[in-house]
Amino acid sequence: MSATSQVAPVTDVETPTDETSRDVETRTDAATGSPVGGPASMMSTANANGPANANGPANADAYIAATVSSASPARLRLMLLERAIEVAQRLATTYEDPEVSGPNEDSLRLCELLAELLSGVTGSSDPGEQEVCQRVADLYVFLLQHLIQAEVTGDAREIAKLADILRVETETWREVCVAEGAKHTAAPKGLAGLNFTA
Repeated sequence: MSATSQVAPVTDVETPTDETSRDVETRTDAATGSPVGGPASMMSTANANGPANANGPANADAYIAATVSSASPARLRLMLLERAIEVAQRLATTYEDPEVSGPNEDSLRLCELLAELLSGVTGSSDPGEQEVCQRVADLYVFLLQHLIQAEVTGDAREIAKLADILRVETETWREVCVAEGAKHTAAPKGLAGLNFTA
């Protein structure tokens, strides 16, 4: 059973604009310039430390759009999961203030990310895969319900638990991406020893 057969390609990934650029971020390896991890903090870093390159945010947006458009379905899912963890951590920090509860920008963004992850879970004609798909879908429904309950109480610990569950899911998809990359990176004859992985 292939883990990638459990999800549909993510086609509704936002292309960053001025409004959404804070939500889509990417880390790069300083030595190679290759993407590392998934959504992380390219835009924030560019704004905090000056332009990411000579053309600043315009090239950063183009880089992010290119990364998203060329990513495999598994890699896109990993990017969504990593972003959901970042938003959940920020939300937990917000809810540490006893005066704060209820929906806010971060809780709404986390809800959108969880819904996107849920929508990527598709059925299968294989009974074994169908069972796995149902369990994964149930997990995201549980996380959405958990988020709604945590919004009402403003409980930072509950949001932290949600982030912990997402971390386990992220590690699973990170392993899928590594295996997927290993399959596609066999060095052509004469180029042995060159590293073609990101």
